[in-house]
Amino acid sequence: MLPVIKDALLHYLATSKTHNDGLVFHSRTGNAAYPNTIRKTFQCLARQAGLPPITLHEARHTAATLLAEAWASPKEAQKILGHSSITTTLQIYTHSHLQREANALGALVQGIV
Repeated sequence: MLPVIKDALLHYLATSKTHNDGLVFHSRTGNAAYPNTIRKTFQCLARQAGLPPITLHEARHTAATLLAEAWASPKEAQKILGHSSITTTLQIYTHSHLQREANALGALVQGIV
């Protein structure tokens, strides 16, 4: 979890006057929100942002790939995503892009020739 998100959640939990149960997402009645409600809310927000229908899990895959494209080290990505194994980060979550592969091959060829 990014430190800024963690700090925001801790601040919310510390300053919430209506809930002191340690939960962030609540139903309208104040109980714990159902996972399906959280999923529907995320999909609604994604639609409002003009994104195609995606799941929260797909958003994690996207985050891993964007970290790789931003040249974050695999270890940094592992820490941000909270994976216990770097294998999970590299083999399951991080997806390659053809343009990045082409750039890497181009740099390799230029170095050899």
